[in-house]
Amino acid sequence: DSFDTDVQIVENEEEFFAAASACSKLYFLKNRYVHLHDDFLPLESDKKGISIQVRQRMEEAQSAQILDDNTGASLYDAAIVLSRYMIKYYHQDIKGKSVLEIGAGPGLVSLVSSILCGVSGRVVCTDGNELVVRLASANCSALCSDLPHVAPPTCTKYWWGSALQDEAALRGVEWDLVVGSDVVYDDRAHPDLVRTLVDTCGPRTQALLC
Repeated sequence: DSFDTDVQIVENEEEFFAAASACSKLYFLKNRYVHLHDDFLPLESDKKGISIQVRQRMEEAQSAQILDDNTGASLYDAAIVLSRYMIKYYHQDIKGKSVLEIGAGPGLVSLVSSILCGVSGRVVCTDGNELVVRLASANCSALCSDLPHVAPPTCTKYWWGSALQDEAALRGVEWDLVVGSDVVYDDRAHPDLVRTLVDTCGPRTQALLC
């Protein structure tokens, strides 16, 4: 394999951080709205897509605790990219299957997984922060209440590297798909992340990390 030598990076460090700063304002909004427009979404209507309101903040005191714990309740772009990737390439493969999301944040990927899996599937949404888990659960319940053919994900706290037997929702499950977005940015967490992947991925499991 060879790299295309004509490809150049034209964005310098100052431009990169300026763009990141502009985007960061989105992560502190109380709500973000994501429209997933795709013919592959199995919706029981004539609509070609779905608009999802993702709540990023709860009460002020709880939001402050989330930020202090350095655990993300924000909807980052990687979650949107992974959701769209799954819709396009996995819409036929995971119906009725089991999906585990690790480091879920506000739960968009789990929501999309539930739509794709249908009522016969099983989706578990996890995060290491109890308040974030509550936020994800609220988001999942709000959307799924309007989609009768979608079973809401089970939302539970799970800290990477801890024993799966400690969480009833994770115990003894052979996962078809393990997914995570924005989970590799902190190399200090990599050993626990790898341990979690080893523990949750069996011979037939696929892992999608974005």
